[in-house]
Amino acid sequence: MKEREKEVKESLESSLRERDKERDQHKKDEAVQTFKALLVDLVHTAFKHLCMESNSIRALRFLGT
Repeated sequence: MKEREKEVKESLESSLRERDKERDQHKKDEAVQTFKALLVDLVHTAFKHLCMESNSIRALRFLGT
């Protein structure tokens, strides 16, 4: 009986460790996806402002200022 309890305990511990690893991997994947989304948004916003500034400079040149 004690041997079976030990086997069950070891199996449970192994399952819990595996579950913790999967949870940690999920958290890491979520953090990476969030970072990528923020990076894309940052680049998109910077590009948008750069284009707006470029258009303003072109307009000023066109007006001869």
